[in-house]
Amino acid sequence: MTNEFDSKAKTWDMDADKILRSQKVGDAILNEIRDITPCKAFEYGCGTGLLGLYMHLSFSRLICADTSSGMLDVLKSKISQENIKNVFPVELDLTEDEVPDENYKVIFSMLTLHHVMNIDKILASFHQLLESGGMFFIADLDKEDGSFHGEGFIGHNGFDREDLKAKVFKAGFKNIRFQTITEIVKEVSKGEKKAFPLFLMTAEK
Repeated sequence: MTNEFDSKAKTWDMDADKILRSQKVGDAILNEIRDITPCKAFEYGCGTGLLGLYMHLSFSRLICADTSSGMLDVLKSKISQENIKNVFPVELDLTEDEVPDENYKVIFSMLTLHHVMNIDKILASFHQLLESGGMFFIADLDKEDGSFHGEGFIGHNGFDREDLKAKVFKAGFKNIRFQTITEIVKEVSKGEKKAFPLFLMTAEK
């Protein structure tokens, strides 16, 4: 099945801002998990692997899951070119597919949750995948007015932190906290740019 991100995959890494953003999020996650690495990890919505590959040396095994075969093809090419042995791409849609029968010490996802309609279901899947004592990270947008994606977007216009915290707590996570990592500056109309804060939510099981 075709995916809206398939056509964007080949040029995805040409945006220097995406690379820098991934590094900032990665640094924040690595700071949180330094006492539990190396460990098994799972990334959902990995895209071309900008975040996962930045952190992969901290993991004994990293599963990179995405719904876009085009994005995963780019990731596979990087893994092959760089001879990376501990990263494994998987095409997976946690909103439809069966949750894999495996557990991970660290689970992370960046700018993916706002594309998922059924937040409660996917949070339950993440909770099922996470080991007891494991750490869960979501990097995404604060609540915004819809101008980030523009008209026609089907998803969430960012998240209110307290609302998301309540959902994450309901899914069974604890010690939920937020920090602002960076901001994404986009042109929302001709000649008008707007900054959208990006948070990192940290939770534990």
